[in-house]
Amino acid sequence: MNIAKKADKYSSKKILDETQPYDFDWFIRFYETVGNISNSEMQEIWAKILAGEINNPHSFSLKTIDTLRNIGKEEAELFATICRSCFVVGDEPFLPFYEAYMNRKVITYSMIMYLSELGLIYNDGTLVKKIPISNEGMAVILNGDYLLTAKSEEDAKELVIKQFPLTVVGRELSTLINGMPDYDDFVSFVKEIKPDKSIKLEIRKIQSISGGQITFDNEDLLASAQNNTNQ
Repeated sequence: MNIAKKADKYSSKKILDETQPYDFDWFIRFYETVGNISNSEMQEIWAKILAGEINNPHSFSLKTIDTLRNIGKEEAELFATICRSCFVVGDEPFLPFYEAYMNRKVITYSMIMYLSELGLIYNDGTLVKKIPISNEGMAVILNGDYLLTAKSEEDAKELVIKQFPLTVVGRELSTLINGMPDYDDFVSFVKEIKPDKSIKLEIRKIQSISGGQITFDNEDLLASAQNNTNQ
């Protein structure tokens, strides 16, 4: 099978190890589903899923297989575009729901609705992400070489971000997509958050990450960007 052969280049394991906790019902469903996939680009997506499940069992649910079987090349390309516009807090990717940012990325609500019907993203515009913020400061979002930090002048404050979160299926499939928003996108998004006045946001250039410890430059790039805008 072409998909099984394609999976070899993505897999760190060439065969199933029967001592590992594989769900063989999953593999039966997988092969039943991919039997008629002829588009080469979609075959690559399925190959990545197969390799991912072999490398890390239970990475992809049966629901993800059932969802993907109804997705064609155009839908997959649209979803990839959305994923490359998403940010991540913890392990939860989300598309910022701010008009200026969505206009910048040329994303419309009709696109969100379409992907929502496919079960990949939530389309409820009232959903927000609430992140507890302390007066000691904390890292909120890592985006490539840059870091968003937040610090509250008061205890027990929350940073509220408007969002369209990905569904569980969307999150699983998003792990197959390479690419992320660039630095200018990052700044554009953060400018739109407009938190409570007691919360200070800063964007810093990361120097290194080691053992969970992050070192970064002293310059607040967000403040510099806002000053340049105001000039």
